Amino acid sequence: MPDHVHFWTRHPEARTAWDPDLEPGLHLTAYGHAFLELFQRMRGAGLPVSIGVDIPAYATAVVASMEELVAHQPQIPARMRLRLGFALLRRALVAPGRMPGMVVLRVDTYLSVRAPSFTTLEAMPTRASVRLSRQRVLPLLPQRGIRPRDAGRGDRLETVAIKAYSYNVPAWADARFRSSLTELGMTLRVDTEHDGRWEDFRDVDVVLCTHGRGVDERSKPPTKLIAAWHGGAIPVCGSYAGYTETGVDGETMVLADGDSADALLVALRRLRDAPELASRIRSALPSAAAAHSAEAVLDTSWLAFTSAPPTPRLLSALAVTAPAAALSRWRRLMR
Repeated sequence: MPDHVHFWTRHPEARTAWDPDLEPGLHLTAYGHAFLELFQRMRGAGLPVSIGVDIPAYATAVVASMEELVAHQPQIPARMRLRLGFALLRRALVAPGRMPGMVVLRVDTYLSVRAPSFTTLEAMPTRASVRLSRQRVLPLLPQRGIRPRDAGRGDRLETVAIKAYSYNVPAWADARFRSSLTELGMTLRVDTEHDGRWEDFRDVDVVLCTHGRGVDERSKPPTKLIAAWHGGAIPVCGSYAGYTETGVDGETMVLADGDSADALLVALRRLRDAPELASRIRSALPSAAAAHSAEAVLDTSWLAFTSAPPTPRLLSALAVTAPAAALSRWRRLMR
């Protein structure tokens, strides 16, 4: 049977045509980035894919988004596991041959959230997060709509940017930190979802790659590092798993000894005082970005999806899930 990958989703907007390059401002969620955009780009590349709640009989792999499955709950609700399981069961009844592989894409969800028991491939954000044999790291698509650094800025190391959601801007990015940057001949620019500069790297020389407070570093993919590569800015990174697994200190990034203001200032001073270091990293950015291009991610993801083992134990999983889903529905009705 020829390979065919189906993206399972209950969101009606998923069936609406969307070009991520022409409309980069749409679907700015983990679901939109890791799932919906991946489908759109695979379809645009001419790969045999489909999307929706009904799994076609010829599907050899099914992909679901953990963000959609978990629905902002501590664990995936029984009713969602049942809906996905019954969709697979209907596919099995129509085409009783080889079952498709079941892939769950995990992005920005707590590692304590368990994927459905019939999952055969679980895409993880970092190598440090891998615990089960069915789990493997799959790269994310690069941030879309990036406007890269102006080549005319040359070897300047003046504008240092933090790009983060407003609620994740680190507390240490304060007046003291700005003053310390001034002593280094640098200024700080904080870009959030509110100012329209999220994708704009044209006047940025260095990007500080950090995480918000209380985040399990194993659950965070190296999105900011890869965005910096595509933006042509030198990344200075806190010592988090996603960055240390993906970048190379002194070659494609500068790694700080921690994630505090003082640690990042030491790393920035190291960069300023070693022009050859800045030049070496800057010259390596295009090849680092190319290794994490949309085309490279599509190739890796397609091979992984179409190699996922067939779904096992579906009936036994549904037998366990159905009573829990019925009890949950009864409780909702009683409330």
